[in-house]
This record gives sequence, structure tokens and C-alpha cells, in this order.
Amino acid sequence: MLTGRRVLVVDDEALFRGTLADALGALQPEVHVEQAGDGLQGWEIIEALPVDLLVTDIKMPKMDGFRLLQNLCNSRRDLPVIVVTAFGTSELEDGVRDLGALHFVDKPVDLPALVETIDQLLTQRRDKGFVHGLSLAGFTQLLQVERKSCQLHVAYGERRGVLLFSEGDLTHADEGSRTGDAAALTILGWQGADIEMRPLPARARRTVNASLTQLVLDALRQLDEARPHESAPVTEPGRLPSEDCWADLAETPAPDSRITNKENRKMIDIKSGATMALKIDGAMGAAMVDYESGMCLAHAGAPGFDLELAAAGNADVVRAKKKIRDKLGLRDKIDDILISLTTQYHLIRMVGTNMFIYLVLDRQKANLAMARKELELIEKQLDADRR
Repeated sequence: MLTGRRVLVVDDEALFRGTLADALGALQPEVHVEQAGDGLQGWEIIEALPVDLLVTDIKMPKMDGFRLLQNLCNSRRDLPVIVVTAFGTSELEDGVRDLGALHFVDKPVDLPALVETIDQLLTQRRDKGFVHGLSLAGFTQLLQVERKSCQLHVAYGERRGVLLFSEGDLTHADEGSRTGDAAALTILGWQGADIEMRPLPARARRTVNASLTQLVLDALRQLDEARPHESAPVTEPGRLPSEDCWADLAETPAPDSRITNKENRKMIDIKSGATMALKIDGAMGAAMVDYESGMCLAHAGAPGFDLELAAAGNADVVRAKKKIRDKLGLRDKIDDILISLTTQYHLIRMVGTNMFIYLVLDRQKANLAMARKELELIEKQLDADRR
């Protein structure tokens, strides 16, 4: 039961708000649904009432979704967010899809699917007792999805950084004495930072070469390794620094970003998985994929299509198969999934608890039985190396 849970729907279309409230009420009548027609009204409700989940549009009067989520990020509230976007998230690099507390729903909205997602997130919040709030990394994901052009000023204790986005593409980063990829990696690793959006300057040089997805994932990996040794300085929750504090970017040295032996070993394992799979007879391409996020961790080969996009799509296949298995009450482990096309085989081999190898085979050149056996051996080798 979800008695007492409160969902806030912020959208300037009253019909959408009402329809969603009715649909959610039919599924979970004990859930309270609050409605707001713009971001300003939505923020007032968040400050006045305990809210368990936020559903918001981006383009709204008075205060748009960006400003609403900027306030939410700075307030440190542990609140999951579903953003309704007009831009198809299939175009987003799926490595950081649904990062942390941020989730996306494409327009036109599939109402039953949205209601199911809300129900799942509320249940997760009830069972776990808490969720992580919207992070800086999650906010940059939103800028990418919505193809936003802006400066993002970031305050982390006494340190300052700037990220520049042009139509959702991270083009420049500045942090103290650092610029480019190194600065972006440092800034994206700041947990509990305050953010402020500003207009993009007329002229801005490109200094960032790596993709936002890769930078976010690298920053999170470094944080994961450093977490037992490091605590994050934060500014006072809910307050943005004054205009003057942005004048001089602090030159405090960034935390040591050297890759540890443990992290290095994991990355070698991940890369070797794709490389080994590509050596299988008839292999056209291979990828190592995190099926929970859809992130393509490593890939090799050139099958004639976007391997990262295909890998992310097959993550949906794995999640759907696991969901059906669970609904049927089956407890068997999924070993592999085969998709047969006219000229290709697409093989998915599970590795560990959250990854799979995605292998594309030429049907004319491959021996399917041998390929499955070799993938099984690669899986066992990777599992052994990761222990």
C-alpha cells in the first residue's frame, strides 16, 4: 500500500494533469496527486508539502522546468523526478539514462506506461525508505536531452567551476587552473554542489572532446573508488552563492584522480570482454553493456550500424525478459538471448549480476552453437577475473 504518498504533476496543460491524476487514482487511490500549472507554483508546493515524486514538463510559463529542477537540485531534496520531454530520449547516449533520481518520458506520453513507472518509483521509495535526489550529473543529462544552450555555474564549497552547453553538447569546462576534459571530470564529480544556469556567451571555444556520457561515468567511477576516504564539502542547502563569488574561479587542487589498481583491473576486464568476443568466427561487432542503465561500457568491431545504440536497445530486451520471468514466478538464471535476423544473429550473454555481452554474427560465416559456447567461456573468464 502507498497510503499517504504524494505525487506532484507540474505541467501547463490542465488536460494532461487531470488525465494523469485520474489514471493514477484508479491504480493507487490512496496516493494524493497535487497539480501545478507552472514551475513557480510547483516549487511553492514542494516547499509547503512533503512530496514523494515529481512529474514535470520543461516548457512552462513563469518558471520553466529547468529552473524548477535547478531549485530542486540545490535544495538537496531526496525526490525522484520524471521529466516529460518533447525530444526523443532514444537520441540520448543511453549510458546515463535514468541516472540517479532523474527519469525521462517521451511525448506523446504513453499514459499507462507513465502510471506504471510512477507506481514502481513510489514502491521503490517505500521499500528502500529513501532515494537519492537530483544530482549535478543528472541535471547535465537533462540539458543534453533538451538540447539546451547555457552556462552552468557550479559551486562546491569554496571551489567554482563552469560548464558550457551548446544545444545539449558539453563544449567547454573551466575549473581553477584546469580546462577541457580534466576540468569537466572534476566538476562532474562534485556531489552536493549548487548550480546556476546563465545564458551562453556569444563566443565560446571548444575545449571538451570526450562525450558527456563518458565524462559522467568516469567521474562516478572515481567517486565510487574514493568514497571511503573522502567527504564532500557543500554550501548551505537551498542557497546559491552570490554573483560576486563567481568572479574568480578557485585554484584549489582537485582530488587525486589517479585510477586505482582495482578500477584499472575492472576497466581492462570490461574492454577485454568485447575484444575477446570479436575474435569469435563470424563476429561483426561486440559490446559490453550494463543492462540496468543501458550504458555501453566498451565495444569493438564495425557491424555497419551504431553499436552503442543497439547495445542500449538490447538492454531494454534484457530488462523486459527479466520482468516477464519474474512475473511468471520462474527462478532460473537467464544465460543468453538469441535474436535471429535474415543475415545476422544477435546474441546476448549475461555476465555477472548487471552486465551482458552483445555479439553480432554474420549468419553465413558463424557457427551459432560454437559462438554460444565461446561466449559462455568468456563469461566464466570475466567472472573469475572480477573476483
